[in-house]
Amino acid sequence: MRDIKFRAWDTTCKKMFDCSKIEEFSLEQLYRLNATNDPYTKFMQYTGIKDKNGVEIYEGDVVTLDNRETFKEIKWGVGGYYFDDGSPVSDYTNIEVIGNLHQNPGLIGDK
Repeated sequence: MRDIKFRAWDTTCKKMFDCSKIEEFSLEQLYRLNATNDPYTKFMQYTGIKDKNGVEIYEGDVVTLDNRETFKEIKWGVGGYYFDDGSPVSDYTNIEVIGNLHQNPGLIGDK
């Protein structure tokens, strides 16, 4: 069973928050807030997997595979998590989180 966790990027104060510590929000409320596309807050769900260094991987994280200079964004799709090119995230032993799109917007070109 995987942990259900969220983090949130506050676009106003440019800070990442661990939503698992926000006890006044239920998971249903977090889902609803995320679905509204609030311009001030971007919610990211934990994928349930960790990279080769034990770092939790969330939606919006940018990773490298096999220490290559090709960076890929983690996205949610039908049936699971995928890289931004549509290929499924399958081999976790060669993935390393190098940042995320909110704190490091230049990692993935002009996306």
